[in-house]
Amino acid sequence: MPRLSLVVLFTLAATATADSSLIDSLFRLQPLVLKSSSTCPVPLVGQSCPHATEFYYFSCCGDFNKDCCLELQDWITTSLLLILLSIVICIFGTFCCMCRKRSD
Repeated sequence: MPRLSLVVLFTLAATATADSSLIDSLFRLQPLVLKSSSTCPVPLVGQSCPHATEFYYFSCCGDFNKDCCLELQDWITTSLLLILLSIVICIFGTFCCMCRKRSD
């Protein structure tokens, strides 16, 4: 379980850009919107990124935004966050119940 939470944390940290903090990127999530791939850097002179799916899309990145980078759709990131939060709440609840039983 700790490995899963580390994977989710590193995934979120990777999606945060250098200009904004992790919290800002969390507030910008749009889980009900499927994003589409783009052409980098512009349609006339750039390369066309692969097509987007329900699970991932491609965005422009790298030097001069000329490369296509794989990004997870926001609904996947939100789902992973909710799963992680549920796991933390369950662990905390189990710990509290164990402490109560020992004190009784």
